[in-house]
This record gives sequence, structure tokens and C-alpha cells, in this order.
Amino acid sequence: MVIRFRDYVDTEIIMEKAYKLKGTPSAIDRQYPSEISRARSELYNAMKRVTREVDA
Repeated sequence: MVIRFRDYVDTEIIMEKAYKLKGTPSAIDRQYPSEISRARSELYNAMKRVTREVDA
């Protein structure tokens, strides 16, 4: 299900309360464009790699 909110503030309120769904079969997450999702994934992988190198 995809829900769009007219106001960004509404989105932020929902995301702040999403933690209450922990342990349930439901989840809430943001849907980013593919370019942003790919860039975030690459940055996350780079961060994990650097963290491993620092810890080693």
C-alpha cells in the first residue's frame, strides 16, 4: 500500500510513531526514487566497509 500525504509534516508525524509497530507484522517505510535508493545503498555499504576496517 502506498500512501501520499499532502503535507510533509504529516509524513514526519507518522514516521516518528512508526516504532510502535515493532514486533507486529506491519511496517512503515519511506519510498524513495530508485536513484536515491541506489545511492543510499552504496553509501551504507561504504560505511559498513569503513567501520569494519576501523574495528580490525
